[in-house]
Amino acid sequence: MTTSLQNHSARNLVARLGDIVTIWAHPDDESYLAGGLMALAAATGAKVTCVIATAGELNAPAEDRAALGRRRTDELTAALGALGVQDHVLLGFPDGGCAAVDPEIAIAELVAILKDRRPKTVITFGADGFTGHPDHRTVSRWVDAAVARFDDDAPNLLHNTGIHEHSAAFEDVHTQFDIFEPGLPTTTAPHDLALLVELEGPLLDAKLRALAAHGSQTTDLMAAMGIERYRDWISLECFVVAPGH
Repeated sequence: MTTSLQNHSARNLVARLGDIVTIWAHPDDESYLAGGLMALAAATGAKVTCVIATAGELNAPAEDRAALGRRRTDELTAALGALGVQDHVLLGFPDGGCAAVDPEIAIAELVAILKDRRPKTVITFGADGFTGHPDHRTVSRWVDAAVARFDDDAPNLLHNTGIHEHSAAFEDVHTQFDIFEPGLPTTTAPHDLALLVELEGPLLDAKLRALAAHGSQTTDLMAAMGIERYRDWISLECFVVAPGH
């Protein structure tokens, strides 16, 4: 059943999700795909942990990648601060190279984090990686495998998704900026969502501040779209229960 912030209190929503671990591939994934939800959860007392697989260093000449990775790591810290999230883990895997990482190493690291934090809910990409990025797809497989190693105390697992109406409204942006691989995004009918987070007011403001903190990735896009349309674009977060959960 879909849960929307427009018809449920924040405290009831957080009570359902409990403590949360979100797991992503690159700095800014977390803010785009679950920034509002994390801000809400943190503001209402849930423990929120954000795990990022890489520093996002690849989009620079080889000699500048270390510096870009440091910048994006600093941006991540600032973005999570804007969301009120105090706990994050950077796994340090190579940007663009997650598929080449021994999956047992990555899965073991995630299992250790989940055993330490003991979340009620884990959130990550679906199998298609949402945008189709290979690192996103790989992280999704790692998370699914890590959660599967728990027995009766396994956390709930949610995958991010979108809805057609919202995606269609911004198709020009997705095309102009090559946001998605061909055939994506996969969208979900609203009645099949586990959670629909419609952001407005202070929560949307917090998400916007978080994304502005990722300036190396977002400044040009914000300017090209205009801030009001950009706010509309980031105002929806959708999640489904992972298959088999």
